[in-house]
Amino acid sequence: MTWTLDQGIEMVRQIERALASCGWHAALGGGVLHRGQSDHDLDVIVFPRQRIAETVRQPHIGLLRTALRHDLDMTLFATVDRVQKHWRSKGLGDLKHVEVWKTADGKRVDLLVLS
Repeated sequence: MTWTLDQGIEMVRQIERALASCGWHAALGGGVLHRGQSDHDLDVIVFPRQRIAETVRQPHIGLLRTALRHDLDMTLFATVDRVQKHWRSKGLGDLKHVEVWKTADGKRVDLLVLS
């Protein structure tokens, strides 16, 4: 299912609104940003709203997941452990925190979590 730039921007805006109350920002990245579309996925980067020096504790990943499930009707398709296991099977040692989510209509969103 294709993601266009307009669809990607709108989805990131929805994610930003859903995650605002639990301490996260969202940003667009990847092929949709650079090429204007992707037939594979939408790459979204999420990161804490406050600078680390001002933060007593990091925003909780569980709150992020709850917001995506309840506010946007998204489904967690692959946990960070599953994604990293897949990368290891391909000989990659990548340790980024990436989760794969699906929208209600089945479109893939790869979520890179920075903290």
